[in-house]
Amino acid sequence: MEDAIFDPLARGRTLLYYDQRGGAGYPYAGDNPSDSHLLTLTADRHVQDLEVIRRHFGLRRMTIVGHSWGTGLAALYTHTYPDRVNRLLLVGPMPVRRKPHFEQFVSNLHREPPIGSLDLPGLAEHLEGADSLSHGENVRVEPYWFNASCTSRDGDSRNTQVANETGWRSLGDWDWRPMLSTLEVPTLVVFGTSDNVPAASTEEWVESLPNARLLTFPGVGHFPHYEWPKQFYEAAESFLRGEWPPGARVRYRPRGGS
Repeated sequence: MEDAIFDPLARGRTLLYYDQRGGAGYPYAGDNPSDSHLLTLTADRHVQDLEVIRRHFGLRRMTIVGHSWGTGLAALYTHTYPDRVNRLLLVGPMPVRRKPHFEQFVSNLHREPPIGSLDLPGLAEHLEGADSLSHGENVRVEPYWFNASCTSRDGDSRNTQVANETGWRSLGDWDWRPMLSTLEVPTLVVFGTSDNVPAASTEEWVESLPNARLLTFPGVGHFPHYEWPKQFYEAAESFLRGEWPPGARVRYRPRGGS
């Protein structure tokens, strides 16, 4: 959960946040592969958690806003419970398949500045105190979560690396394109051209989804809602009202493509 960053979307509607498994509110997962908490940090359990939340609040249908890994969770949930979802707003989507896109994503991260060259406490203060990032600013966030000098987010920093690694493993050698082709809900995909996730992956998200459009923000990285908040929230509001925002375009699936 990103500390109420999506609050502008709550005007005129009910907006629910929750702490996912492995987040700050979750018991420390530990480093032992047999740890009981660690064994629950799987994609399937994330999907079931979201369904428990829907039932708890008595929601017949809901719109899901997902960022990064949250886009994968949103897609997996919609595939499992297609009658429970109205719309999907997917922001900075994770790689749609492991090969080659996840591998390229990891390679892109390795080209970022080494951890030792970053002012980690300063980065923590900047991320927690800023209403938005400057246009086009690319910040490597991973050290912020993992390094002990960022003590104000200790709950996250203890868990995030373990949770991420366990979650990725639970996906296996994933390729979600066939699954996405079965999801009929209107879907807006928002992507910044400076994202470390390959553009080809995001295009495949939109090509695979039958009722999706892509909104691209030039020069923006993995956090469009921070980097271009005005443009992002205007587009999101249009979509949540049932309209495609200006500039959102269809991506056609190439014939015979792999």
